Amino acid sequence: MVGPRGVTSTNRELDEAVDLLTLAALPGVGPARVHALVAGFGGAARALVARREHFARIAGEAAAAARSDRELREDVRRRVGTAHAAGTVVRTWSSPWYPSPLRHLADPPPVVFLHGD
Repeated sequence: MVGPRGVTSTNRELDEAVDLLTLAALPGVGPARVHALVAGFGGAARALVARREHFARIAGEAAAAARSDRELREDVRRRVGTAHAAGTVVRTWSSPWYPSPLRHLADPPPVVFLHGD
């Protein structure tokens, strides 16, 4: 799907968005913790499969336990897919097209959805 100004999301961005938003959906995890998890494990996908005790040190026990909730991850995947199918462009922190002004926030959102001009 084509989004604002003819740009699209790559499959890599969509997969990364699902991983980042899954982390953000865990209990007690917000943008600062997502950033700490990504930095601590070298990526969102790695954080999601990290050893429970290591993950819990950064995100807490409730978040570590909730990682195994397949329904949560599938819900995030559905929502990202629905947005993408509607022509919304998904940008993650690692994208060179992530909006520059957001990078300067203290706790920038790990994923942004862009639709329209």
